[in-house]
Amino acid sequence: MPTTLLLQASDIRASTHWYWRLQDANGAFLADRTVALDPTDWRYEAFCDLYGYLDRRIAPDKRQVEETRLLAELGAWIGEQVRRRPPARRLHTGEVAPPLCLLRQRGCTP
Repeated sequence: MPTTLLLQASDIRASTHWYWRLQDANGAFLADRTVALDPTDWRYEAFCDLYGYLDRRIAPDKRQVEETRLLAELGAWIGEQVRRRPPARRLHTGEVAPPLCLLRQRGCTP
């Protein structure tokens, strides 16, 4: 059975600035982060519209190589700027079941 985690966004000022808090099913704090993204960074554009970004920026004859490279760069940027590496370290090794993560914005109820 997967672990249930709750990722709650609050203090959302813009698509570039918000706060998130991660807690377990019992409400215990696991991590938090204030996110402030630079809207002039190409990775922000890709983050907001990945399919469109790839479609506009990659030549069809270089799609596979460039898409792989850009996705790796974008994933690393998201890890650093948005996620900052969550506390669950063994999720993809098979040692623990992947968590079920519920996203809740303040004022919204499931």
